[in-house]
Amino acid sequence: MSVICENCALEVPDSFVCIVDNKSICIKCLRLERLFQCGHCNAPSPLANKVYLDNMDICLTCANAHYIKCNACSMRCDAEAIKDVGGYKYCLTCYTAKFTSCAVCAKVCQKRDMKTVDDEHYCNTCYQDLYATCRLCGNTFLREDMLHTDGRWSCATCNPRNEIMDAGYKPTPVFFGKESMLFMGVELEVECKKVQKTVDAIDMTEEFYLKTDGSLSEKGIELVSMPCTLDYHKNNIKWEERCKRMVGAGTKSHQTDTCGLHVHISSDRMSNIERMKLSWFFHKEIEPIRSISRRKVPFGRDARDPAERLKIIKTTKNYRNEGRYDYLNWHNPHTVEFRLPKGTLNAGTLIGTLELCDGAVEYTKACTINEIRNGSFDKFLMWCQGSKRNRARYSNLIAFFIKKEKWPVLKALKKSMLSKEEHFKIAEKEEVGLVAGPVIDADEVEDSRFTRV
Repeated sequence: MSVICENCALEVPDSFVCIVDNKSICIKCLRLERLFQCGHCNAPSPLANKVYLDNMDICLTCANAHYIKCNACSMRCDAEAIKDVGGYKYCLTCYTAKFTSCAVCAKVCQKRDMKTVDDEHYCNTCYQDLYATCRLCGNTFLREDMLHTDGRWSCATCNPRNEIMDAGYKPTPVFFGKESMLFMGVELEVECKKVQKTVDAIDMTEEFYLKTDGSLSEKGIELVSMPCTLDYHKNNIKWEERCKRMVGAGTKSHQTDTCGLHVHISSDRMSNIERMKLSWFFHKEIEPIRSISRRKVPFGRDARDPAERLKIIKTTKNYRNEGRYDYLNWHNPHTVEFRLPKGTLNAGTLIGTLELCDGAVEYTKACTINEIRNGSFDKFLMWCQGSKRNRARYSNLIAFFIKKEKWPVLKALKKSMLSKEEHFKIAEKEEVGLVAGPVIDADEVEDSRFTRV
Protein backbone atom coordinates (compact mmCIF):
# COMPACT_ATOMS: atom_id res chain seq x y z
CA MET A 1 0.00 0.00 0.00
CA SER A 2 1.38 3.42 -0.95
CA VAL A 3 1.11 6.73 0.86
CA ILE A 4 1.79 10.32 -0.39
CA CYS A 5 4.38 12.16 1.68
CA GLU A 6 2.80 15.41 2.76
CA ASN A 7 6.18 17.10 2.79
CA CYS A 8 7.71 16.17 -0.62
CA ALA A 9 4.53 14.83 -2.32
CA LEU A 10 6.31 11.63 -3.36
CA GLU A 11 4.45 8.30 -3.25
CA VAL A 12 6.22 5.84 -0.91
CA PRO A 13 5.30 2.49 0.74
CA ASP A 14 3.43 2.99 4.02
CA SER A 15 6.25 1.24 5.89
CA PHE A 16 8.52 4.20 4.98
CA VAL A 17 6.11 6.77 6.40
CA CYS A 18 6.05 8.26 9.90
CA ILE A 19 3.30 10.41 11.43
CA VAL A 20 4.64 13.76 12.61
CA ASP A 21 2.16 16.36 13.88
CA ASN A 22 -0.67 14.37 12.26
CA LYS A 23 1.10 14.50 8.90
CA SER A 24 2.44 11.54 6.93
CA ILE A 25 6.16 12.19 6.37
CA CYS A 26 8.51 9.85 4.47
CA ILE A 27 11.74 8.69 6.06
CA LYS A 28 13.84 10.84 3.71
CA CYS A 29 12.06 14.00 4.75
CA LEU A 30 12.24 12.84 8.38
CA ARG A 31 16.02 12.65 8.13
CA LEU A 32 16.15 16.16 6.67
CA GLU A 33 14.47 17.29 9.89
CA ARG A 34 17.20 15.34 11.83
CA LEU A 35 14.57 12.90 13.10
CA PHE A 36 14.16 9.11 12.88
CA GLN A 37 11.31 6.68 13.47
CA CYS A 38 11.73 4.47 16.59
CA GLY A 39 11.47 0.79 15.68
CA HIS A 40 9.79 0.05 18.98
CA CYS A 41 7.17 2.78 19.47
CA ASN A 42 7.12 3.94 15.81
CA ALA A 43 7.19 7.57 17.02
CA PRO A 44 9.62 10.18 15.59
CA SER A 45 12.59 11.03 17.77
CA PRO A 46 15.73 13.20 17.39
CA LEU A 47 18.70 11.48 15.77
CA ALA A 48 20.73 12.29 18.88
CA ASN A 49 18.48 9.90 20.85
CA LYS A 50 18.93 6.99 18.46
CA VAL A 51 20.16 3.60 19.77
CA TYR A 52 20.67 0.58 17.55
CA LEU A 53 19.17 -2.48 19.27
CA ASP A 54 17.75 -5.77 17.94
CA ASN A 55 18.65 -4.68 14.40
CA MET A 56 16.47 -1.59 14.80
CA ASP A 57 16.83 2.12 15.52
CA ILE A 58 15.34 2.62 18.99
CA CYS A 59 14.76 5.87 20.81
CA LEU A 60 16.39 6.33 24.23
CA THR A 61 13.00 6.37 25.95
CA CYS A 62 12.10 2.91 24.61
CA ALA A 63 15.66 1.69 25.12
CA ASN A 64 15.53 2.62 28.81
CA ALA A 65 11.97 1.40 29.30
CA HIS A 66 12.02 -1.86 27.42
CA TYR A 67 15.67 -2.95 27.11
CA ILE A 68 18.01 -4.12 29.84
CA LYS A 69 21.78 -4.30 29.84
CA CYS A 70 23.27 -7.80 30.20
CA ASN A 71 25.58 -8.05 33.22
CA ALA A 72 27.87 -10.38 31.31
CA CYS A 73 28.29 -8.94 27.79
CA SER A 74 26.90 -5.41 28.48
CA MET A 75 24.57 -5.63 25.46
CA ARG A 76 21.00 -4.27 25.76
CA CYS A 77 18.29 -6.83 25.11
CA ASP A 78 14.52 -6.84 25.15
CA ALA A 79 13.39 -7.16 28.76
CA GLU A 80 11.10 -10.06 27.86
CA ALA A 81 14.12 -12.05 26.71
CA ILE A 82 16.26 -11.22 29.75
CA LYS A 83 16.94 -13.90 32.43
CA ASP A 84 17.22 -12.84 36.05
CA VAL A 85 19.56 -14.89 38.25
CA GLY A 86 19.96 -13.68 41.81
CA GLY A 87 19.20 -10.09 40.82
CA TYR A 88 21.64 -10.10 37.91
CA LYS A 89 20.33 -9.74 34.36
CA TYR A 90 21.57 -11.89 31.48
CA CYS A 91 20.76 -12.05 27.78
CA LEU A 92 19.73 -15.45 26.41
CA THR A 93 23.14 -16.05 24.84
CA CYS A 94 25.07 -15.41 28.07
CA TYR A 95 22.49 -17.21 30.19
CA THR A 96 22.71 -20.35 28.05
CA ALA A 97 26.50 -20.22 28.11
CA LYS A 98 26.83 -19.66 31.87
CA PHE A 99 23.80 -21.22 33.56
CA THR A 100 21.64 -24.30 33.67
CA SER A 101 19.02 -25.75 35.99
CA CYS A 102 19.44 -28.70 38.36
CA ALA A 103 17.89 -31.91 37.03
CA VAL A 104 16.37 -32.61 40.46
CA CYS A 105 15.34 -29.37 42.17
CA ALA A 106 15.34 -27.13 39.03
CA LYS A 107 17.44 -24.51 40.85
CA VAL A 108 19.42 -22.33 38.40
CA CYS A 109 23.17 -22.31 39.08
CA GLN A 110 26.32 -21.44 37.21
CA LYS A 111 27.59 -24.41 35.23
CA ARG A 112 31.02 -24.08 36.80
CA ASP A 113 29.48 -24.69 40.23
CA MET A 114 27.43 -27.73 39.17
CA LYS A 115 28.21 -31.42 38.89
CA THR A 116 27.58 -33.24 35.64
CA VAL A 117 26.80 -36.96 35.54
CA ASP A 118 25.70 -38.67 32.31
CA ASP A 119 25.01 -35.25 30.71
CA GLU A 120 22.69 -34.29 33.58
CA HIS A 121 23.50 -31.24 35.70
CA TYR A 122 23.06 -31.21 39.50
CA CYS A 123 23.45 -28.51 42.11
CA ASN A 124 25.84 -29.37 44.94
CA THR A 125 23.05 -30.18 47.39
CA CYS A 126 21.21 -32.60 45.09
CA TYR A 127 24.47 -34.11 43.87
CA GLN A 128 25.60 -34.85 47.43
CA ASP A 129 22.21 -36.38 48.19
CA LEU A 130 22.32 -38.67 45.16
CA TYR A 131 25.93 -39.31 44.19
CA ALA A 132 29.32 -39.97 45.70
CA THR A 133 32.81 -40.49 44.36
CA CYS A 134 34.49 -43.81 45.00
CA ARG A 135 37.51 -43.19 47.18
CA LEU A 136 39.47 -45.92 45.39
CA CYS A 137 38.76 -45.60 41.65
CA GLY A 138 37.60 -41.96 41.66
CA ASN A 139 34.48 -42.64 39.58
CA THR A 140 31.02 -41.30 40.45
CA PHE A 141 28.05 -43.55 41.21
CA LEU A 142 24.59 -43.34 42.74
CA ARG A 143 24.91 -43.66 46.50
CA GLU A 144 22.26 -46.38 46.56
CA ASP A 145 24.64 -48.55 44.51
CA MET A 146 27.63 -47.85 46.78
CA LEU A 147 28.89 -48.84 50.20
CA HIS A 148 29.38 -46.31 52.98
CA THR A 149 31.96 -47.37 55.54
CA ASP A 150 33.37 -45.11 58.26
CA GLY A 151 32.48 -41.96 56.36
CA ARG A 152 33.95 -43.19 53.07
CA TRP A 153 32.14 -44.20 49.88
CA SER A 154 33.21 -47.05 47.62
CA CYS A 155 31.64 -48.52 44.51
CA ALA A 156 30.64 -52.18 44.32
CA THR A 157 33.74 -53.01 42.27
CA CYS A 158 36.07 -51.38 44.79
CA ASN A 159 34.13 -52.82 47.76
CA PRO A 160 36.21 -51.68 50.77
CA ARG A 161 35.22 -54.81 52.63
CA ASN A 162 37.42 -56.71 50.19
CA GLU A 163 40.30 -54.87 51.81
CA ILE A 164 42.00 -56.75 54.61
CA MET A 165 42.31 -54.31 57.49
CA ASP A 166 44.88 -54.34 60.27
CA ALA A 167 44.23 -56.49 63.32
CA GLY A 168 43.23 -53.45 65.41
CA TYR A 169 40.61 -52.20 62.92
CA LYS A 170 37.21 -51.60 64.55
CA PRO A 171 34.56 -49.88 62.43
CA THR A 172 31.44 -48.29 63.83
CA PRO A 173 29.03 -51.21 64.37
CA VAL A 174 25.92 -51.46 62.21
CA PHE A 175 23.14 -53.64 63.65
CA PHE A 176 21.12 -56.05 61.50
CA GLY A 177 17.81 -57.52 62.67
CA LYS A 178 15.03 -56.59 65.07
CA GLU A 179 16.14 -54.17 67.75
CA SER A 180 14.43 -56.10 70.55
CA MET A 181 16.39 -59.30 69.84
CA LEU A 182 19.83 -60.46 71.01
CA PHE A 183 22.68 -59.44 68.69
CA MET A 184 25.72 -61.61 68.00
CA GLY A 185 28.87 -60.85 66.02
CA VAL A 186 31.01 -63.62 64.52
CA GLU A 187 34.78 -63.67 64.18
CA LEU A 188 35.70 -66.60 61.92
CA GLU A 189 39.41 -67.21 61.42
CA VAL A 190 40.50 -69.06 58.27
CA GLU A 191 43.73 -70.05 56.56
CA CYS A 192 43.73 -69.48 52.80
CA LYS A 193 45.34 -71.37 49.96
CA LYS A 194 45.10 -68.15 47.96
CA VAL A 195 43.89 -65.11 49.89
CA GLN A 196 42.20 -63.33 46.99
CA LYS A 197 40.43 -66.51 45.97
CA THR A 198 39.00 -66.83 49.48
CA VAL A 199 37.95 -63.16 49.52
CA ASP A 200 36.16 -63.64 46.19
CA ALA A 201 34.47 -66.78 47.53
CA ILE A 202 33.18 -64.95 50.60
CA ASP A 203 31.41 -62.39 48.38
CA MET A 204 31.73 -59.55 50.88
CA THR A 205 28.57 -57.64 51.75
CA GLU A 206 27.76 -54.83 54.17
CA GLU A 207 27.41 -57.27 57.08
CA PHE A 208 31.14 -58.16 57.02
CA TYR A 209 34.69 -56.85 57.01
CA LEU A 210 38.09 -58.58 56.86
CA LYS A 211 41.13 -58.12 59.06
CA THR A 212 44.42 -59.77 59.90
CA ASP A 213 45.14 -61.54 63.18
CA GLY A 214 48.44 -62.13 64.93
CA SER A 215 47.58 -65.77 65.67
CA LEU A 216 47.23 -66.62 61.96
CA SER A 217 49.79 -67.20 59.24
CA GLU A 218 50.56 -64.73 56.45
CA LYS A 219 47.73 -66.29 54.44
CA GLY A 220 45.31 -66.23 57.34
CA ILE A 221 42.42 -63.75 57.57
CA GLU A 222 39.58 -63.10 59.97
CA LEU A 223 36.03 -62.72 58.66
CA VAL A 224 34.14 -60.46 61.07
CA SER A 225 30.39 -59.89 60.98
CA MET A 226 28.50 -56.87 62.20
CA PRO A 227 26.11 -57.51 65.12
CA CYS A 228 23.17 -59.57 63.81
CA THR A 229 20.27 -61.36 65.43
CA LEU A 230 20.11 -65.15 65.26
CA ASP A 231 17.27 -64.95 62.73
CA TYR A 232 19.32 -62.62 60.54
CA HIS A 233 22.35 -64.94 60.69
CA LYS A 234 20.18 -67.90 59.67
CA ASN A 235 18.03 -66.28 57.01
CA ASN A 236 20.06 -63.42 55.51
CA ILE A 237 23.78 -64.09 55.86
CA LYS A 238 23.76 -67.26 53.69
CA TRP A 239 26.42 -68.95 55.79
CA GLU A 240 25.94 -72.30 54.06
CA GLU A 241 26.67 -70.87 50.60
CA ARG A 242 29.64 -68.86 51.84
CA CYS A 243 31.17 -71.79 53.68
CA LYS A 244 30.83 -74.08 50.66
CA ARG A 245 32.46 -71.50 48.40
CA MET A 246 35.34 -71.02 50.83
CA VAL A 247 35.91 -74.79 51.04
CA GLY A 248 35.87 -74.88 47.24
CA ALA A 249 38.56 -72.18 47.21
CA GLY A 250 40.83 -74.37 49.34
CA THR A 251 40.19 -72.45 52.55
CA LYS A 252 40.57 -74.23 55.89
CA SER A 253 39.49 -73.43 59.42
CA HIS A 254 38.74 -76.53 61.51
CA GLN A 255 41.68 -78.44 60.04
CA THR A 256 44.28 -76.00 61.39
CA ASP A 257 46.05 -75.35 64.67
CA THR A 258 45.48 -71.59 64.46
CA CYS A 259 41.84 -70.85 63.66
CA GLY A 260 39.10 -70.07 66.13
CA LEU A 261 35.44 -69.10 65.99
CA HIS A 262 34.64 -66.28 68.41
CA VAL A 263 31.10 -65.11 69.09
CA HIS A 264 30.44 -61.68 70.61
CA ILE A 265 27.12 -61.66 72.47
CA SER A 266 25.45 -58.35 73.36
CA SER A 267 25.66 -57.81 77.11
CA ASP A 268 24.39 -54.23 77.46
CA ARG A 269 20.90 -55.34 78.47
CA MET A 270 22.07 -58.00 80.91
CA SER A 271 21.98 -57.30 84.61
CA ASN A 272 24.91 -58.41 86.78
CA ILE A 273 22.91 -61.38 88.07
CA GLU A 274 22.06 -62.43 84.50
CA ARG A 275 25.71 -62.19 83.52
CA MET A 276 26.70 -64.27 86.53
CA LYS A 277 24.09 -66.97 85.72
CA LEU A 278 25.22 -67.14 82.10
CA SER A 279 28.86 -67.51 83.12
CA TRP A 280 27.92 -70.15 85.71
CA PHE A 281 26.02 -72.15 83.08
CA PHE A 282 28.86 -72.03 80.52
CA HIS A 283 31.50 -73.11 83.02
CA LYS A 284 29.36 -75.76 84.69
CA GLU A 285 28.29 -77.39 81.40
CA ILE A 286 31.78 -77.31 79.92
CA GLU A 287 31.77 -80.89 78.59
CA PRO A 288 28.86 -80.65 76.14
CA ILE A 289 29.94 -77.11 75.23
CA ARG A 290 33.44 -78.42 74.56
CA SER A 291 31.87 -81.04 72.30
CA ILE A 292 30.21 -78.55 69.97
CA SER A 293 33.26 -76.29 70.25
CA ARG A 294 35.53 -79.16 69.13
CA ARG A 295 38.34 -78.09 71.41
CA LYS A 296 39.96 -79.23 74.60
CA VAL A 297 39.94 -76.99 77.68
CA PRO A 298 41.75 -75.01 78.80
CA PHE A 299 42.69 -74.22 75.21
CA GLY A 300 45.43 -71.62 75.79
CA ARG A 301 48.25 -71.01 78.20
CA ASP A 302 46.58 -67.86 79.54
CA ALA A 303 43.12 -69.43 79.91
CA ARG A 304 41.97 -70.42 83.39
CA ASP A 305 40.63 -73.92 83.88
CA PRO A 306 36.80 -73.83 83.79
CA ALA A 307 36.62 -75.76 87.07
CA GLU A 308 38.66 -73.08 88.81
CA ARG A 309 36.55 -70.34 87.29
CA LEU A 310 33.34 -72.12 88.35
CA LYS A 311 34.64 -72.36 91.90
CA ILE A 312 35.29 -68.61 91.94
CA ILE A 313 31.81 -67.91 90.59
CA LYS A 314 30.19 -70.11 93.24
CA THR A 315 32.11 -68.62 96.16
CA THR A 316 32.45 -64.96 95.19
CA LYS A 317 29.72 -64.49 92.54
CA ASN A 318 32.44 -62.83 90.44
CA TYR A 319 31.77 -63.83 86.84
CA ARG A 320 34.52 -61.70 85.27
CA ASN A 321 37.76 -63.17 83.94
CA GLU A 322 41.20 -61.72 84.73
CA GLY A 323 42.77 -62.08 81.27
CA ARG A 324 41.26 -61.75 77.81
CA TYR A 325 41.93 -65.35 76.86
CA ASP A 326 39.49 -67.26 79.04
CA TYR A 327 36.91 -68.98 76.89
CA LEU A 328 34.27 -66.57 78.19
CA ASN A 329 35.70 -63.05 78.01
CA TRP A 330 33.85 -60.20 79.76
CA HIS A 331 36.47 -57.50 79.12
CA ASN A 332 34.67 -55.91 76.16
CA PRO A 333 32.45 -52.94 77.13
CA HIS A 334 29.32 -54.04 75.26
CA THR A 335 29.71 -57.78 74.65
CA VAL A 336 30.75 -61.05 76.22
CA GLU A 337 33.03 -63.02 73.90
CA PHE A 338 32.64 -66.78 73.62
CA ARG A 339 36.17 -67.82 72.57
CA LEU A 340 36.18 -71.60 72.98
CA PRO A 341 34.92 -72.86 69.57
CA LYS A 342 37.44 -73.99 67.03
CA GLY A 343 37.09 -72.48 63.59
CA THR A 344 34.74 -74.23 61.16
CA LEU A 345 33.52 -73.98 57.60
CA ASN A 346 30.47 -76.12 58.34
CA ALA A 347 27.38 -73.92 58.34
CA GLY A 348 25.56 -76.34 60.64
CA THR A 349 28.25 -76.21 63.30
CA LEU A 350 28.57 -72.44 63.03
CA ILE A 351 24.81 -71.82 63.23
CA GLY A 352 24.52 -74.42 66.00
CA THR A 353 27.13 -72.47 67.98
CA LEU A 354 25.14 -69.27 67.54
CA GLU A 355 21.98 -71.10 68.61
CA LEU A 356 23.84 -72.30 71.73
CA CYS A 357 24.77 -68.72 72.63
CA ASP A 358 21.29 -67.35 71.95
CA GLY A 359 19.60 -70.22 73.78
CA ALA A 360 21.94 -70.02 76.76
CA VAL A 361 21.14 -66.32 77.25
CA GLU A 362 17.37 -66.94 77.10
CA TYR A 363 17.52 -70.08 79.23
CA THR A 364 19.68 -68.67 82.04
CA LYS A 365 17.71 -65.44 82.13
CA ALA A 366 14.58 -67.45 82.98
CA CYS A 367 16.34 -69.74 85.50
CA THR A 368 17.10 -69.12 89.14
CA ILE A 369 20.62 -69.63 90.47
CA ASN A 370 19.49 -72.85 92.18
CA GLU A 371 18.05 -74.15 88.92
CA ILE A 372 21.38 -73.55 87.20
CA ARG A 373 23.32 -75.04 90.13
CA ASN A 374 21.17 -78.20 90.22
CA GLY A 375 20.39 -78.34 86.51
CA SER A 376 22.10 -80.09 83.63
CA PHE A 377 22.78 -79.69 79.94
CA ASP A 378 20.11 -82.33 79.35
CA LYS A 379 17.54 -79.99 80.85
CA PHE A 380 18.79 -77.21 78.62
CA LEU A 381 18.42 -79.46 75.55
CA MET A 382 14.93 -80.43 76.64
CA TRP A 383 14.12 -76.72 76.95
CA CYS A 384 15.47 -76.19 73.41
CA GLN A 385 12.96 -78.69 72.01
CA GLY A 386 10.20 -78.11 74.54
CA SER A 387 8.10 -75.81 72.36
CA LYS A 388 7.41 -75.36 68.64
CA ARG A 389 9.13 -72.01 68.70
CA ASN A 390 12.28 -73.41 70.35
CA ARG A 391 12.40 -76.49 68.11
CA ALA A 392 12.46 -74.26 65.05
CA ARG A 393 14.83 -71.72 66.59
CA TYR A 394 17.44 -74.18 67.92
CA SER A 395 17.10 -76.98 65.35
CA ASN A 396 20.78 -77.02 64.36
CA LEU A 397 21.91 -77.25 67.99
CA ILE A 398 19.54 -80.15 68.67
CA ALA A 399 20.48 -81.85 65.38
CA PHE A 400 24.16 -81.61 66.32
CA PHE A 401 23.73 -83.52 69.57
CA ILE A 402 21.34 -86.05 68.03
CA LYS A 403 23.87 -86.77 65.31
CA LYS A 404 26.74 -87.20 67.77
CA GLU A 405 24.65 -89.42 70.10
CA LYS A 406 26.48 -88.32 73.20
CA TRP A 407 24.01 -87.48 75.96
CA PRO A 408 21.51 -89.72 77.77
CA VAL A 409 18.70 -87.33 76.95
CA LEU A 410 19.12 -88.04 73.24
CA LYS A 411 16.79 -91.03 73.26
CA ALA A 412 14.03 -88.83 74.62
CA LEU A 413 15.00 -86.14 72.14
CA LYS A 414 14.84 -88.56 69.22
CA LYS A 415 11.37 -89.62 70.19
CA SER A 416 10.11 -86.06 70.46
CA MET A 417 12.18 -84.52 67.69
CA LEU A 418 10.13 -83.19 64.78
CA SER A 419 10.81 -84.38 61.27
CA LYS A 420 12.50 -82.04 58.82
CA GLU A 421 9.22 -81.40 57.02
CA GLU A 422 7.51 -80.46 60.27
CA HIS A 423 10.34 -78.01 60.99
CA PHE A 424 9.52 -76.27 57.73
CA LYS A 425 5.85 -76.01 58.61
CA ILE A 426 6.54 -74.61 62.07
CA ALA A 427 9.05 -72.07 60.79
CA GLU A 428 6.65 -70.92 58.08
CA LYS A 429 3.65 -70.76 60.39
CA GLU A 430 5.35 -68.95 63.26
CA GLU A 431 7.78 -66.93 61.12
CA VAL A 432 10.58 -67.69 63.49
CA GLY A 433 13.73 -69.02 62.11
CA LEU A 434 14.29 -71.43 59.36
CA VAL A 435 13.68 -70.91 55.73
CA ALA A 436 15.25 -74.27 55.16
CA GLY A 437 15.56 -77.25 57.46
CA PRO A 438 18.28 -77.78 60.03
CA VAL A 439 21.74 -77.39 58.55
CA ILE A 440 23.80 -80.32 59.83
CA ASP A 441 27.57 -80.26 59.41
CA ALA A 442 28.32 -83.16 57.12
CA ASP A 443 30.94 -81.93 54.67
CA GLU A 444 34.03 -80.94 56.62
CA VAL A 445 36.46 -83.71 57.53
CA GLU A 446 37.16 -83.65 61.24
CA ASP A 447 40.68 -83.21 62.56
CA SER A 448 41.36 -86.46 64.38
CA ARG A 449 42.97 -84.58 67.25
CA PHE A 450 39.67 -82.87 68.01
CA THR A 451 37.14 -85.52 67.01
CA ARG A 452 33.88 -85.26 68.88
CA VAL A 453 33.63 -88.46 70.88
